[in-house]
Amino acid sequence: EAAEKERAAAVAADRERLSAEAADAEAAARAAAEAVAVEYGDPWEPPIYTIDAAVAAGSFFDGTRGDERTSWSRTGAALGITTAHDLEAGRDIDEAFAEEGLTVVSGEFRVGGQEHFYLEPMTCLAEPTDDGGISVLSSTQGVDKTHKTVARLLNLPAAKVVSKVRRMGGGFGGKETRTAFVAAACAAAAYKVNAPVRLALRRDVDMGTTGGRHPFVVKYTAAARRDGKGVPKLAALKAQLYSNGGAFLDLSGPVMDRALLHLDNCYRWPAFSARGVVCRTHTPPNTAFRGFGGPQGLIACEHILEHLA
Repeated sequence: EAAEKERAAAVAADRERLSAEAADAEAAARAAAEAVAVEYGDPWEPPIYTIDAAVAAGSFFDGTRGDERTSWSRTGAALGITTAHDLEAGRDIDEAFAEEGLTVVSGEFRVGGQEHFYLEPMTCLAEPTDDGGISVLSSTQGVDKTHKTVARLLNLPAAKVVSKVRRMGGGFGGKETRTAFVAAACAAAAYKVNAPVRLALRRDVDMGTTGGRHPFVVKYTAAARRDGKGVPKLAALKAQLYSNGGAFLDLSGPVMDRALLHLDNCYRWPAFSARGVVCRTHTPPNTAFRGFGGPQGLIACEHILEHLA
């Protein structure tokens, strides 16, 4: 129990937010933030930043579709916990690869991450209301999530929290969930000092803390054959997908699902088997981005077809 408490208090990600400072002027608030000193103890595990390192360490999220967003294990299989999503279609994959006359290729394809780079960074204005509540004007794609997060943080009834949004200066999925911590910090400060508070992340802070498109590694074996007329036909595809979810589970589960569902692209694979698993690393959580896992699956399939050709 003590170990679990210690783990919960540990810094889990590079550039994780630890505190927020409020002042009458931006310069004063920034000076206060820069004056904060943090003492770190020895890490209780080696830091993991890449998919390769996570796979080598067995660092995967447990219950990717569940609510335990900080739950994870290096030995999920030994604990009887699955960290994988599977998708199968067509005939048995092993029987398909056992047939004679196939051209079989194996390889690996990598897709890097991507920054949303919306023109307007994360920003929020929070104002106390005369009924003891809080009104939050946030640049967000998730008004409801912002509302629930602020209400839970301040321990207020939902009716005491007003969440609003105007036209945003870009989002592209990056403001679907990751705006919640900005709104929460801003609302907490406003509620504490009982005065309006505005919070706008600097571009470097925004890019360094909010995550982006999920990097993927796809390991595959694919097969094709020529039919009786000599025309090439696809025969089978077996793939293992890994994504970098970051330190906390954001939308990595559904992003992985979308990648799996798009891996076959617009082609018919008579035998298809794919497994996806989300890796946990010590980087900021990755999140939604236009296409939501679809582009990673689609482009991996195109690479596989090029390899087969």
